[in-house]
Amino acid sequence: MERLKTFTCAIDEPDYSEPEVGADVTFSSTKTMDLESTSNERRKSIVARISEEWTETSEVRSENEYMASVFILFVMIFLSFSYPVFWNSFLLFFFELVWQYLWSYPVYWYYESFGPKIINYTRKFSHIVRIPKFFLSSYIPSFSKTIRNMIIRFIIAQTLYMMVFNNYARGVFTFFKHAFVAQNREEDKPYTLRFQVTEDILRFAVYIVFLYILENYTDGDNEMIIFIPQVINSIGDGLAEPVGITFGSGYGCIPDNRYRTSALYYKGEWCSGSFTRSVAGSSMVFLSTIVILIIEWQLGVISLGQLYWLLGILPPAMTFTEAIAPHTNDGPFLALVGCLILFAVVELVE
Repeated sequence: MERLKTFTCAIDEPDYSEPEVGADVTFSSTKTMDLESTSNERRKSIVARISEEWTETSEVRSENEYMASVFILFVMIFLSFSYPVFWNSFLLFFFELVWQYLWSYPVYWYYESFGPKIINYTRKFSHIVRIPKFFLSSYIPSFSKTIRNMIIRFIIAQTLYMMVFNNYARGVFTFFKHAFVAQNREEDKPYTLRFQVTEDILRFAVYIVFLYILENYTDGDNEMIIFIPQVINSIGDGLAEPVGITFGSGYGCIPDNRYRTSALYYKGEWCSGSFTRSVAGSSMVFLSTIVILIIEWQLGVISLGQLYWLLGILPPAMTFTEAIAPHTNDGPFLALVGCLILFAVVELVE
């Protein structure tokens, strides 16, 4: 509780000044108080840096967007009395929001030791929540994975996401500011929210098309065509960044294996910007694809013949796709390539 109180105070009253660490700290009765003061000042400085707000959005415009989102939220709550899918969508979003909030604590604890790089770790590890969400939605009362329900759930989730992580909302509610800390990478500022929402929309567009195809033009339950790319995106791509940070610049006998990529849209220009990736990081996509395919075969989801074909095609295809995809938009491309290959193999190979 004491540590949480310290975090809250630090966020409410940011201070950009560096702490004064004097040489006159003695082992007197005031030593504990001096150390606490220094620690608080350091934490204020840390929080001020990592909670940097968007510089391109004015407060007036931000407040108007926020109030519009609140209005839409009230409409959704009203509709939820008639359509249970709305309440189910709120539940799933709340689960993800709490998960994001919990991942902000490693940032505060280790920022002084690792610097801004710690956010690269927490952001990717927090994405693993997509896998339990995939299963959790099947056990929520009155929720079925129909196309209509999936579209409604996605619209609600994106509206809530933009509402709670809006610049204005983060300035008003400390909880939302905490939850956003673990996502706000240094290289993504001031477009962090824009990058994430864009990737989510494009990725969902791919999955909803394949969900429609599976429901209307295939026989049997082929949900794994959508599930496997999601796992690869969450685990493989999730591990790619932490591993790339650790081993990309060289580690022991491993040489520097970094390369550059651009964003889909950055600073007013298409296919611009320069962002770092690494062969070591991309190899996580390759390995995770192999592991998930073997697990699916062991569970009887795919046949041995399908496993052989997929092992030969899917790992290198997904790895190459992740390597050349735009910054923060590799998810949609991984979804498209993965679903296409899986659909073709499942339909053509027994």
